[in-house]
Amino acid sequence: MEKSVRDRWDTVFAEGRDFTVLNEFLLQEVLKEAARRGITQKRVLDLGCGTGQSSLLFARYGCTVSAVDISSVALEKARARATAEAVGDPSLRFIEADLENLTDTTLSGDFDLIHLKLVLAFIKNKDGLLAYSADHLVQPGMVMITSPI
Repeated sequence: MEKSVRDRWDTVFAEGRDFTVLNEFLLQEVLKEAARRGITQKRVLDLGCGTGQSSLLFARYGCTVSAVDISSVALEKARARATAEAVGDPSLRFIEADLENLTDTTLSGDFDLIHLKLVLAFIKNKDGLLAYSADHLVQPGMVMITSPI
C-alpha cells in the first residue's frame, strides 16, 4: 500500500533530513526590500516550513510567523528548535496542515510576506496554493518562492 503524503514527509524528517536555503544574509535582503516597499507589519506565512529554520530566522528578526507543514515529525523538531533557541509565542506558531487543502479555518488573518521554501515542486495543485496565498497577501506584500524546479 502506498504511503500518504503526510507519511512520506514524516519519514523524511524522522530520518533526520533537513532542507536549508534561507540564510541570514538573504533574509536581511528580503526584509530590506520589504521595508523599501512599505511593508512594516512583517506578518509572515511560511508554507512548508519543515523543521523551522526559516521560520525561526524570520521570528528572530522581529516577524510574527505562522509556520505550516504537513509533517507532525517536522513540526515537533521545529518546536524543539524554537524552544532551544528561545524563540516562541507570540511571534511564532506552528500549524499542521496539508498545503493542498488549506482553508480559511486552517489559517486566520492576512500576511505581509509569504514564504514557500522548496515546497512548490511537490504540490499537485500549484494554482490552488498560489491563489490561496494571493487571497491572504496584503498590499503591499511579497511572495518569496525558492524551488528546485
